[in-house]
Amino acid sequence: MRIGRLILWVLAAGLTSALIAGCDAERREAFGEPGAAEANTSASTTEAAGHRNALMPEHLTVDRPALVDTNRLASGLPVWPGPDPSHFLRPSPPAGESGRLTGPQARDVYFAARDNSEALWNGGGTVQWLVVTSVP
Repeated sequence: MRIGRLILWVLAAGLTSALIAGCDAERREAFGEPGAAEANTSASTTEAAGHRNALMPEHLTVDRPALVDTNRLASGLPVWPGPDPSHFLRPSPPAGESGRLTGPQARDVYFAARDNSEALWNGGGTVQWLVVTSVP
């Protein structure tokens, strides 16, 4: 039973990562970030900034489904942009830990997570599996 739940967690994390990665190209084009096909004018930049704030979730859920055992080095991964996970993650049975972020911390984590489809982070020099999900 626990193995089945763990498999569901892993699948959910994979689908979340795929969704975040798939939306990245659309986000870049919508907000005129590098890689967008069209150049922005001053008016469209202001409009895009307002649109970005409208799309920014009020809070995020961060899950650490399990501890990860990998041969990847933390130095080769993006640095976790949020607070130390041990400060806000709490046990979330049947497996893993879960927590919420709000405000500027949520904003930084949200945009960094969109560029990290693997959900593997350098958290204080160790490899951390932290899945970020926006909550509308």
